[in-house]
Formats: sequence, C-alpha cells, structure tokens
Amino acid sequence: MTFELTDYQQDAVSQSVARLSYAQQDFRQRDGEQTTVALTAPTGAGKTVIATHVLEQLRFGQEGESGNPDLTVLWVTDDPALNRQTRDKMLLSGSEFGEDDLIEIDSSFDDPVLRRGRVHFAHIQLFGSGTSSMRDSDTREHGLWEIIAESVHQYQENLLLVIDEAHKGTEGTAAGKATIIERLSHGGDASHFSGHAQPATPVIYGITATPERFFQGMRRHSRTTRAVRVPAGEVRESGLLKDQIIVRHPGDRQPAESTLIGQAVQSLKASDAAWKRHAEATGEPRVEPLLVLQVEAGISDSRVAEILNTLESEWDILQGDAVAHSFDTHAPVKISGGRELRYIAPDRIDQDRRVRAVLFKQALTTGWDCPRAEVMLSLRSAKDPTSIAQLMGRMVRTPLARRIDTDESLNAVTLYLPLYDSHEVARVVASLDSSEFGAEVAVSVEPVACVPALPDEHPVWDALRALPTVQRRSRSWRSETERLLQLAQLLNQPTENRRAIELRAGRRARNHLISAVARERQNHRETLAELEEEVRTLDLSASVFDRGEDGAFSRAVQDPGARVQASAIDVKRQFDHAKKILPDGIAEWFFDHRAEEVEEHGGIVDEQQLYSEIAALTKTEDMAQIIVRAVEQAAAGLFAEWQREYTNTVAKELPRAQQRAFEEIWSDDDGVISTTLHPPESYSASTKVIRGSGDQAVSESLPTYAGHLYQAPEDHPLAERFPAKLTSWEDRVLEKETQRANLVSWYRNPSRSQHGLAVPYRHGGQTELLYPDFLFFYDVGGEIQLDVVEPHRHVQADTGPKWAGLARWAQQNSQVVRGAQAVIVLREDLMALDLSIPGIEEDLDASTGEQDIERLFQERGSRY
Repeated sequence: MTFELTDYQQDAVSQSVARLSYAQQDFRQRDGEQTTVALTAPTGAGKTVIATHVLEQLRFGQEGESGNPDLTVLWVTDDPALNRQTRDKMLLSGSEFGEDDLIEIDSSFDDPVLRRGRVHFAHIQLFGSGTSSMRDSDTREHGLWEIIAESVHQYQENLLLVIDEAHKGTEGTAAGKATIIERLSHGGDASHFSGHAQPATPVIYGITATPERFFQGMRRHSRTTRAVRVPAGEVRESGLLKDQIIVRHPGDRQPAESTLIGQAVQSLKASDAAWKRHAEATGEPRVEPLLVLQVEAGISDSRVAEILNTLESEWDILQGDAVAHSFDTHAPVKISGGRELRYIAPDRIDQDRRVRAVLFKQALTTGWDCPRAEVMLSLRSAKDPTSIAQLMGRMVRTPLARRIDTDESLNAVTLYLPLYDSHEVARVVASLDSSEFGAEVAVSVEPVACVPALPDEHPVWDALRALPTVQRRSRSWRSETERLLQLAQLLNQPTENRRAIELRAGRRARNHLISAVARERQNHRETLAELEEEVRTLDLSASVFDRGEDGAFSRAVQDPGARVQASAIDVKRQFDHAKKILPDGIAEWFFDHRAEEVEEHGGIVDEQQLYSEIAALTKTEDMAQIIVRAVEQAAAGLFAEWQREYTNTVAKELPRAQQRAFEEIWSDDDGVISTTLHPPESYSASTKVIRGSGDQAVSESLPTYAGHLYQAPEDHPLAERFPAKLTSWEDRVLEKETQRANLVSWYRNPSRSQHGLAVPYRHGGQTELLYPDFLFFYDVGGEIQLDVVEPHRHVQADTGPKWAGLARWAQQNSQVVRGAQAVIVLREDLMALDLSIPGIEEDLDASTGEQDIERLFQERGSRY
C-alpha cells in the first residue's frame, strides 16, 4: 500500500464495509430491500483513497475474513478525465487491485455482462441517446444499457454501483424526466437504447462532499439510506488540508496585472526555495510548486504572449514545457516568434513534473487534483466568486499529505486578485468561508509577516520555548509490528548533518520478528506438523446410508481414513489467508526465510511445502493467537530497546522535522504527542477581516496593538504594531494587561500550530485540545514569569472539562508558568478564576453547564 490511511480514513473504511455488507445481506434476506450507503466527507478528505480500500476489502477480504470474488463494480462519474484520474489513484493507493482489475468502458467494450470481480469505470455521456457507439447496432453485439441490465440480473446484490460526485444527477431534470444516474440507480425507462425497462441496482455506494440532494433523491425512491460521515475537523487535524488561504489584492482597481503576476511568481519562487530547504533537511521528496493563472475567456494570442514574457522575465525557468494551458481547445496555442504554448489535460497536471505554471479559463473543478498548486492568480473579471472558491477547494490539499512542521509557509496557499476591489474580494472570501472546506481552512486577507520584537538573547524566548505542549498525532498504529517497522525506517534515514542512526534497521527488525515466529514454530512443532498435513490434504471419508425395515435411514462410515492431496490453488489460498492474519509482511518474510534455509542445506525449494508451513500458523484460531502474540511482543521489545538507546541522539543531533517524526511514533498518550513550544521565525497575521456574507460582504481593516512579541516590520505601514481580530472580552483583557508596568510582552497564542500552546483535556470520551488565547510575560525582580489567560464564553458543554484540563496543565508545570486564569464576563464585570488553586479542576469537571460555571466563579473567583 502506497498511502497510509489516517485514523478517520480507517474508520470510514470499516464503517463503509460493514454498511455495504449489511446492505447485501438485506437484499438477500428482506425481499430485495434496496440500500444506498453514502460516504460524505469534505474536500481533501481522501474519498477516493477511502473508497479504494473499501472495494479491496469487500473483494479480497481482510484480517481473517474472506472476500467476495463475485463482487462486480460499476463506477460512474460525469467526466472521462475524472475516471482516468480515479483509476490511476486507485492503482497508486491500493494494495490489491492490478491493472487488469480496473476497466475503463469505451466503445470497444462489448461483453454481454460486466466482468465478474472487476471494477468498471463509465461516464454518463456513454449512456446518452446520442452515443451510437454504445448502442446495440450492426457494429456491436451488446448495447451498454443491456450490458448493465444483464449484469443486475446475473449478479444481483453482488453488483455495486458507485456514484462519484453523487450529489449530481440524482434529482431528475427540470422537465421532470429521470436522469441517467436515476435510471442506473432506480431503474425505469431506457427505451431509447434497450426497448425495455431498466432494473434498479440493489446496492449503491455514493461519494460526495454535499450529501443533502443525494439523500433526497435516494429517499424519494424509497431506498434505505445509510451514511458514513467523515468529520471535517478530523480532516483538518490530519494535516491533509492546508492551514491557510492567503488572499492578496491591490486594494483598489488599478492597472496592476503585470505587477501582481510578478508578485505571484515571487511567491512561487519563495515556495520552491522553502520546499528545497525542507527536502534537504528531512530527506523527504522534493515538492515543485505550481502557479495557476485564470485568464479571461476571450484572451488573444498576443495577450498570452505578454503573460508568458512576464512569467519568464520574473523567473527564467518559466518557459518552454514549464508553462502549459488547459483551455477547452485541447490544442497548442501559436504565439509570436514561432513559439507555442502546449496543452495539458487537467487530470495530468500533477503527474507532469515539467510543468510549473498553467493557464486556464474556467474553474478546473472536474479532473483537477493537484496538491502542488500553491499559488493562483485570477485575471478574470469579478463576476463569479463561487468559481474561485471551487477552484481553491482543489488547491488546499497538502502535497505530502500531512502538515509541514519545518516551515509554516508550506501549509498555506496564496490567491492573487488584481482585478478585484475590496468589496469584490470580500465576496470571494465570504464564498471561501461558506464553501465545503472554508470552515476548516483559515482565510487570511492581506497578511503581514510580523517579525520578532525582542532580540534573540532575550529571556522571554527561553520562557516561551520551555512551555510543554502537545500536538495531534497524525495516525495510530494497527499493530506493534507496524510501529516498529516505521521506527526502523526513521532510524535508517540519513540527514544532511549525519548518516543514519541505525544502519540496516529494517533488516534487523525483520530478522527479529522472523526469529520470534521460528521460536514458536519450534515450540509447537508437533501441533504444527498436524496442521500442515491438514493444509496439504483433504478428508474424503465416505458415508453410506441404508434404509432400514422401518423406512428410516441409518449411516455407516466407509473408508474413514481416505484423504487426497489438496490442489496447489487451495494451498496457496490458505497461505493468502495467513497473510491477512499475520501482522504486516510476516508471512512473506517467513516464506523467504524458510526458502533460504532450505537452499543453505542443499535442498530444493518446494513452494507448496512452504505455503503449507505458513498456512498452518493460522490454521486454527488458537495457533494464530499464539503466533501473532509472539510477533507483537517481539516487536514491542525491540521498539522499547531502540527508544531507550536513541532518544538522546534524536533530541541532540537531528533537525526539528525529524525530531517531530520520532516524537510522534514514540508517543503513547491517547493520540497526542508531548513536546515543547517552538516559536516561529515570523508570525503571519491578517490585516483585514470580512464582515457579512454574499453581496453584503465588506472588507475592514483590523485594529492593531502594541507590545506583541511579533510586530510588523519597519518598512510596513503597520510598523511595530500587531493586527488581530479580538472579541470584546479578549480586547478588555488585553487592555488591562498592557497597563501593567512590569509587562514585557504578550503573545497571541495561534491555534492548531506547533507554534501555539495546546493543552489536552477529556470530553465525550475523547482527548481534545485547548489553545488558550493569551500568554503574558512579566519582569518580576529581574526574572521572566509567564501567565496564561483564557477569556472564553462559558455556554458550551465542554467549558468545564476544557478549563479543568488547563488547571491540570498549569499545576503540573508550575516550574515554567506562574499561573493560569479563566476569564468570563458576569453582569458586565470581568471575573477571573485562578486555575492554579489545588482541587479547582475537580470542581470544573463537575460543572455541567453555564449556571454551574457562574456559581463557581462567584464562590471561588475574583474581579479581574
């Protein structure tokens, strides 16, 4: 498997497999009950990756459960380019499907039914009345509608219809006619092809980010609907989406197109340099970021030439094949000087490593999926902010499928709007905020990169760096074996500063696990010998039934010892079953180990013998548990040994990015990683905020504040100030604190960032994170002391647990923080609760609502 699933993806796969399996059972056992299962997830969640693993588990089985070799899939989209892209992604992200398993239906497909056990891709244009190449005709034996109908009749619940972008085409046409998707789903008239009614598909798997219309369409036809929902917050926490969209524009309409094209290229160059530094520091693949330019619909060839000249003048690599277009002409654009601008299909942009800038006219929403697109500039008039939001939704995916800790700028995508005034920009930002990803990706308008206000040697920085914090772990481990192998990979990874910590760590780990299997095989050699015999042979004892005088049958067993050799196919099938039960690659590794042993002793490798040896390890549930437990214990032991041996080396010799990877794999703390706060080199702060929505949206400048630990640079109009969007409560707290004579500086604690203080707390059986609003640094007798202040509205159900978590953190870390205070407004007065008081956390845990919190502040709090 190329893609490692995140926790939420694994949950979505498990839920989908269970619901689809129930749907198949319901069709068989409940008089043909028809069911639709919908995977609903926000943009960037990895819906195709999830669906790939769902289909593989249904088809090939998992963890001891057999698959369904009859499962046949029809995957339908509204665009052939999207089919190609999906097929490529399934081959990349899956572990079972091969080229022959994934079939694109075109005019050459003329089988009587869909091929059993395969995934077939079709786009809706193939089903239309005008597509004569797919009709029953003199050149074809079978029409496409007939093929689908016969497949439904033959396969019944084993035919799975997958509808990608399932919110499209499920509600009928304006004229009340059924759409192609409706006919495929629910059956009905397809006489323009087949001359008879089309049967309904028993089980449907819909994939969509916006499920409401899809569910309505399914329920209107009385289908049972079940949902698998991926929480948007978990997608955001996973690091699969960028943290920030940066919007830049000139402020007022003015002739600034060429200037902002130049600025966009400079942003691209800066991103390219940052990715190069990241690759050198971590050894990870180099990301080559992409610039996309949205141009006017009727653009002339001379205007294209002007844009190309500007691009090349700003960065000399932006010429030749490095620049392409995705216009609907699908042909090269001839321009002056004998040059031409090549065409590239949207679904091929990401794979084409030559291209670094792409021109297009309409929003590339279909077939477009390019995580390395990090800068966009729109030269179109400000007519349709929604199209920009749709496009940005395709650009917020992270190139390495995780958040980058080495450089915050690599977690952002930049949008330039030279032809938009402030009101139009406000409409775009409002559209971004209301889109399916906008609530989870912060939109920053005209941000300023604030720089440190205090010198490097100032003790405030030491106080900030000493703060214990936590971060979300990006994934969990299915087994101790998987965790050990991931650690081995990290130990074997060199950096620019040193060679690998543990050379051949992967080989050592594999040998260690193989030895554990070998020991158990020796310890249970007699039992395993019997089980190997059961794998290789079949009992064919015969039973003879005689009718007695009373008419009843009696049974006598004849030849009870009769056994025959199992076929090679059946033995291999039992080996494949063992592969699913044993952790990771243990079965294949042990096969190779035994083959080497046989050859070392001068023997000839008998694959069937080795298959049976390994299949015997999981032939019974008891034996499988013995082997798996031994492997897991061996993995945990070596993991602990390496952790003790190399913790100090990692902390002192590796760059921060690699330290973070080790911290994540070593952490056992309920999905979070314990670490310390790392101040940023610069702090990106938005200078404007959008008020209102839709056509009423307006852009307003944010207020600025003095004394922040980071301030706008000297050459900026906001020099030595920090812009911030504060609530009225936060503003009142800041006003009080900045009046204190011994205040040295303050820090607006950023959320969801390694540069922010995160405090864990428990709520609803889950570990959640609180990011307190303010850190205040004071000079007390020549010593820097820190207070954490959290003004917070107290109506939410998690208020008590949240502040209880902050109280525990403050008490446990009293050596680095003087105290922590929760602040509310009560009858217009600011009230504070000292969270360093012993036992206060128990009172907060017991608070179940707003009234309990207010009573606690009245009894144990004070005026702020």
